[in-house]
Amino acid sequence: DILRHNEDSHAHEHYEYFRSKLAGAYDEQLTHELDYILDTTLKVFDEIVKVPVLLSMLAVVLGDQQTDGKGRLTLPYSLYELYVMAVRAVLRKRARKKAGPAGESDDEARTRRLLRRVAFANHVARRRIFTQSDVRAALVGDEHEAELYELWDAAVHDPHQHPPLIKILTAPTAAGEGGEFQFAHMSFQEFLFLETFEVHAAAGRGTPLGFKWASVEEKAAFLCDKFYRHCIEIGAPILASTLFTEEH
Repeated sequence: DILRHNEDSHAHEHYEYFRSKLAGAYDEQLTHELDYILDTTLKVFDEIVKVPVLLSMLAVVLGDQQTDGKGRLTLPYSLYELYVMAVRAVLRKRARKKAGPAGESDDEARTRRLLRRVAFANHVARRRIFTQSDVRAALVGDEHEAELYELWDAAVHDPHQHPPLIKILTAPTAAGEGGEFQFAHMSFQEFLFLETFEVHAAAGRGTPLGFKWASVEEKAAFLCDKFYRHCIEIGAPILASTLFTEEH
């Protein structure tokens, strides 16, 4: 059966084609690249299987890929990429539920922007638990401030669909007073904090407002601060590419 399938699919022709194309580069380049890819992937999965939350995130990613209709499997090549894929999957699932049969919703992008603003403000303030007032303050200055706060307020009062990635510790009143919240896992806050740098860099806006990075002392304080240690571990390439210039 296997041989018949091989002949029917002309798999050997494809093999010979790529073999001829890559023959000249195999010893010099391909071996090194394949070794790098395998080594990197194995290291990432070694980390994932040790941490329950990372394993759960991988399950979410794989489950999302089974339902996206594309029929292909994409694995994360770094811990940061795992967070990118997992958060995207969670927000996409929520957006599909809200959109219903009518089609896709823009809720995914707005929710991600909202969570990113809150996470960045929390992390700069070294804050784990935050309040409704903290959310308001985090959104000040955003061009979609009113719209994003309305999205947040509606979600925290929705008994069927609370804000994604957020744990409600104390529910706010109907008037929007009180309320205490935290990200379901601290690493979600750390990831969204990191993503803020990536978004700002892509838009050419430089370092996010509120992050101290001007002097040598501020740089050293950030890099040596235990509070940011895990953040640096999962997002070192992002921080390196967005905070450091060529002279570093």
